Amino acid sequence: MLIPFYNRKPAFNFAAMLAALGLSLVLGEYAVTLAMFLLGLLLGQIGFFMRIDEFVPQLRLTAWVCLALTPGAIYLQYRTFPTSWYEEGANVAGLVMAAFYVSTFLLLHRNRRILQLLKPLAAFGRTALTNYLGQTAILVVILFLFDLKQKVSVSETTLIALCIYTVQIPLSSFWLKRFRMGPMEWLWRLLTYGKRIPIRK
Repeated sequence: MLIPFYNRKPAFNFAAMLAALGLSLVLGEYAVTLAMFLLGLLLGQIGFFMRIDEFVPQLRLTAWVCLALTPGAIYLQYRTFPTSWYEEGANVAGLVMAAFYVSTFLLLHRNRRILQLLKPLAAFGRTALTNYLGQTAILVVILFLFDLKQKVSVSETTLIALCIYTVQIPLSSFWLKRFRMGPMEWLWRLLTYGKRIPIRK
């Protein structure tokens, strides 16, 4: 879906991202996903991650605005759960909190001491596909094994998520000490390039 936007100017892709966000009110999470893909493409086009120091004022503004909006976003998500409007509420809350997380992490990333504390997250990010699919598998097993479908509260969901992260973050670091990439990342490259790539260090 991103191919038609690949050679477009950043201004065009920015407008397309805003349009996709507007469509998300009608189409739901699919349009939100497209908007996030377009945002990633746009950030790559302007060399954002190579020039973070130039965007510090904008990152600070984003972090503070989204922090101020977060209580309202959480309340919106809480109020719409589990109604037909939950998806829209979750989309809004998710975007606001994601923007807060990312801008805050990028600002913290500039401090060496904090960077050392955040170092375990690097391995977690390098095995993102493996971890994402692993989370899905774990949640499916938990929900069906304990018959929790439609019965899990927001606080219980948060607790389950924290437990999964507590296991996956150190496991990712342990794995990458011995291997070059995660198992699903290796499989993805194998299918993409059609040739075997060494996985062991």
